[in-house]
Amino acid sequence: MAKGWNDEAEMRNQLTMDFGRTKRIRILRKDMLSENEVVLSLLVEHENGENETPRMRVERIGNEWKLAGNYRPPTQPMP
Repeated sequence: MAKGWNDEAEMRNQLTMDFGRTKRIRILRKDMLSENEVVLSLLVEHENGENETPRMRVERIGNEWKLAGNYRPPTQPMP
């Protein structure tokens, strides 16, 4: 699905294409889960004036970063 990225500019360009008719994407926050995994909190501004704030998981595979889908935090087991 998503192409690999070597830098943040390539990442923004690919995310804009993946989100369709998007006016702008801002990276609000980066949370490193490990050396090879990060969660991006995004502000996606669509051309129709609507906004959304998805959290996307990104993984490093080799030298490239690849979009791994929406981030869902692990659930806590019930005591």
